[in-house]
Amino acid sequence: MYSDDTGFIESVLDGWAESQRKAPSLFWFACPRCGRQRLYERLEENAISRRYDIAICSECAEFEAFEDIGLLSRTELDEWFAVKNELINQQKLKHCNGALWQQK
Repeated sequence: MYSDDTGFIESVLDGWAESQRKAPSLFWFACPRCGRQRLYERLEENAISRRYDIAICSECAEFEAFEDIGLLSRTELDEWFAVKNELINQQKLKHCNGALWQQK
């Protein structure tokens, strides 16, 4: 697990969901669960996660269904691409900011 902070996870996924709703075209969006660019251009053509109110790719939707019937182990929200990616970006930012402060 990457983060026990539910507020952080919710803010990341809410940000992705808001971007999905506002964007005129979703063809460039990656699936927030797996990270592959697999979402359809029209939001209503995508699957909605069983774990969070957000569009995901159809393959991830199938995995969630298999998880719910016990055929696969559950992928927690903190294991989603969107959350892991944001944590990595924050770590890079902290590292860069630390390096900048050390140079002064």
